[in-house]
Amino acid sequence: MYNRIMRYSIIRDIIIISVSIIIAIFIVKTDFINWVLFTYRLPPFLLALLAGIFYASIFTAPLSIAAIIALAQDGFLISTVIFGGIGAALGDLLIFKFLKLGIAKNIVIFLKQKKVFHIQQKRILRIFPICAGLFIIASPLPDEIGIFFLGTSKIKEGYFVILAYFLNAVGIYLVGLSVL
Repeated sequence: MYNRIMRYSIIRDIIIISVSIIIAIFIVKTDFINWVLFTYRLPPFLLALLAGIFYASIFTAPLSIAAIIALAQDGFLISTVIFGGIGAALGDLLIFKFLKLGIAKNIVIFLKQKKVFHIQQKRILRIFPICAGLFIIASPLPDEIGIFFLGTSKIKEGYFVILAYFLNAVGIYLVGLSVL
């Protein structure tokens, strides 16, 4: 039973990511972002904010990257970095709160019960989840993994938001810069 559920979950996730990639290719090839900008007269910063929110999840990252590329090609790189970074930090904060309140909290309780937490008394092992989480958020790897590491650490929410903004803004800048 468990294997069937796990297989279904993996297949579902692969389909969602594949559809997201196909839609992202469509967005880039058809100049869809320009059409939306001019048809609905949406300000580019609003699209950048939405693209940033979608930048935070593995399932929607291809769509977000396509929008970031289109906005950068249209000359909105700086506003995309600023507002996309805000959106990505908001998306990461939602994931962080979910993990902090749910999964991460349960894992910490489990580790304390199994007396694994005494290993974390060494400073290097307390810093590892924070460093690993920050590295993963800054890299093209899914933010969810990095946020999980930060969720198991004792990082304060305010610091997390600032770090998430900075790291995501750098990532968005590099994506936008790659097409100029």
